[in-house]
Amino acid sequence: MNDDKEIFVQHIFCYGCDDFEKARRMQAIGEAGFVELKSRRGRNHKRWVIWYLPGPFSAKGPITGKQTKEIVSWLMKNIRPGEITVGSEHWGAYFD
Repeated sequence: MNDDKEIFVQHIFCYGCDDFEKARRMQAIGEAGFVELKSRRGRNHKRWVIWYLPGPFSAKGPITGKQTKEIVSWLMKNIRPGEITVGSEHWGAYFD
């Protein structure tokens, strides 16, 4: 995994959670330096949200000084999103 790649995260509530857990995940990913990118509201009044980190150089808080592989590991352990994209490499959640 090349360390100059951007990281995109989608579906941070993939595994379902209560309002407290949603707030915790949003706060944690924001404190780590990810920026929330929101779409316009659709006809159903909902938005599509993607969290973006330009690269490890812009990491903050718990992931400061970490390399891409370590950031992805932190995301999987602490945020548990449905999708992570690093540059063109893509990982997605699945259900058994």
